[in-house]
Amino acid sequence: MESWEFRQRQSLPYEAKLIHAEKTAQEFYNRVENCHISVGGLDSITLLLFLQAVGINVPAISVSVLEDKSIQSIHKKLGVQRLSPCKSKVEVIQEFGFPVISKQIAGKIEFLQNPSEDNQTVRHAIITGDTGKQGGYRKGTRMKLPDK
Repeated sequence: MESWEFRQRQSLPYEAKLIHAEKTAQEFYNRVENCHISVGGLDSITLLLFLQAVGINVPAISVSVLEDKSIQSIHKKLGVQRLSPCKSKVEVIQEFGFPVISKQIAGKIEFLQNPSEDNQTVRHAIITGDTGKQGGYRKGTRMKLPDK
């Protein structure tokens, strides 16, 4: 999609966006032979509820045994079919570690764990908050990884 097209759609009234979303979802549903929705967090739950509201009833599945108990409870209320994982929660934590607060923080940690010449400036900004020449020498930016 071109940037002008994106901006045009972004400026549409909310009702027009809903109509477009419903049309797009219906076209996809009609084109795909075996359709389901993988439910995890808030975004996919919102999508599931939207699809149900417009009459598209697709099976919802999740490996929610790996999720927090509160998420498991919501999945159960929504009738999400639970699938068994290949590894237990304990095995996942032992192999990959504990989850972090956000994908943004996880990305920063990945930069630090995989240093290279190409990401040297970004790593410096993540550690110190100083963006250097590329970032206009700003300090205290949101680039800095929290100390905790």
